[in-house]
Amino acid sequence: MQRTQLAALLSFSLFLFGCEGHTAVTKTVHNNTSHALNLTLDLDLSGFLPDSVNFSLAPGETRDVAWYEHRGKCQDCTAFENGALHVDSLILHNLDISWSDAFLSAGDERWSSSNDEGMSWILFRHTIELRDSDID
Repeated sequence: MQRTQLAALLSFSLFLFGCEGHTAVTKTVHNNTSHALNLTLDLDLSGFLPDSVNFSLAPGETRDVAWYEHRGKCQDCTAFENGALHVDSLILHNLDISWSDAFLSAGDERWSSSNDEGMSWILFRHTIELRDSDID
């Protein structure tokens, strides 16, 4: 019985400490305008899927448009904590508006961010809210 308990403890320890973990980041766009929007979101970090995406949003619609997944939990997560980071541009085709990273800056109140974290994983969720005042 002792040997069985030791083997079970060793197996559990290898499982617990052998997990590499996971880092994930999502980028979400919320259309809080009265307009239907045709958009392109360009990202500048290799590993985002997709790194450029074309999509449409009806008024009031929200959509996850990009995500990043990395094997292993990040140790220095500063590259993932800011919603505007890695966003190269956001283009509203039907309204002929293009925003660069200057508009989508780190301190911009349009971004909201949250994260969840476990022992071996972390998930960052970043949402940008587009309002009528942004496009009028």
